[in-house]
Amino acid sequence: MMCAATAGARGRRVLLADHADEPGKKILISGGGRCNFTNLHTAADRYLSSNPHFAKSALGRYTPQDFLTLVERHGIAWHEKTLGQLFCDGSARQVVDMLVDECAKAGVTTMLGHAATAIEHRDGCFAVAIGGREYTAPALVLATGGPSIPKLGATGFAYDVARSFGLSIVHPRPALVPFTLGADEALFRSLSGVSAEVEVHWQKVRFREAAVVVAPEGEGALPAPSAPSAMPVPASPSSPSWAPAPPTAAAPPAPEPVSPDACRGRRVYIQIHGPAQQAQAASMRQPWRRLGAVVPPVEDVLASARAAGRAPPAGYARPTILWHDAGSQACARLMAQRLPSPVGGAWQLRALPARLVPTPGTLEVWLPRPDLASAAAGERAGQ
Repeated sequence: MMCAATAGARGRRVLLADHADEPGKKILISGGGRCNFTNLHTAADRYLSSNPHFAKSALGRYTPQDFLTLVERHGIAWHEKTLGQLFCDGSARQVVDMLVDECAKAGVTTMLGHAATAIEHRDGCFAVAIGGREYTAPALVLATGGPSIPKLGATGFAYDVARSFGLSIVHPRPALVPFTLGADEALFRSLSGVSAEVEVHWQKVRFREAAVVVAPEGEGALPAPSAPSAMPVPASPSSPSWAPAPPTAAAPPAPEPVSPDACRGRRVYIQIHGPAQQAQAASMRQPWRRLGAVVPPVEDVLASARAAGRAPPAGYARPTILWHDAGSQACARLMAQRLPSPVGGAWQLRALPARLVPTPGTLEVWLPRPDLASAAAGERAGQ
């Protein structure tokens, strides 16, 4: 879409064909549904390639600031996370809508749900068969991404096309994988569940990563995800999508008093289950800001799950505050002391479950999932 909009804005007649039934499906799941759309520290030396000059040329022509300017022109609120990562305050859907709007303004013709079945080059033009019809143009762009997420429709189509034109292929390999350690690494087994900021060195290359978590074999220890996501997604379609979250350890008592500045600079994400809770959640933002916290717009986790094509999170039966790191625990206690729950009842304070990767300085506030809250109230009434 970015390429099509740019070409159209330069006066080209552009046809954008996508075999998916809606645009930007990969964008919708990026950054945990908030789209990590760029990084302030992007530079050519951060890319590993057999042609290092390509990154220099590409970034010299279009910088992260250029895209950020586009985002702000469309009124999309954003925030910076760890190491220069930029995310939408709201939803990745905003970025998709922005690109769709840019294509429309540039006069791009869009065909969704239509796959290219054959591509040839003859008489100085490319000929592409789409939906039983042939289209010709002097220039053709394949923007397929990698084959990493087949359930979104990713295939090896681009590799097949490249081979048909006699182009050499660099054998694709996974770019985000865990380090697998031997069974005799007892030290690392004892660190299961621990995350830490790291710096990676390889020959003359080094880079920092926001967090790395140690996990037992088979549990998928990977670098931290792009945005906080407090609730697990079922591992397969057969997994129950509405199973209550497994209980985690309750917050241990901490010494009094709590500093009034405990929340200053902390980031608080408010999660709701449907638009009916929007007003209750919105009423919490200003009081927490007065405590010095940064409070992005409220996230409807049901809407985010639908947009990303995944199961909704399990949720909690009581209003819950999760802290991601020990430094945010005092903020959670201060919030519980100073600010009553908008749905009544005491706040439940918990540490982020150990199986999830924490983001330092972050808290998540979950309003109770309505059906779980009703069931819990019924149990209390029957006792």
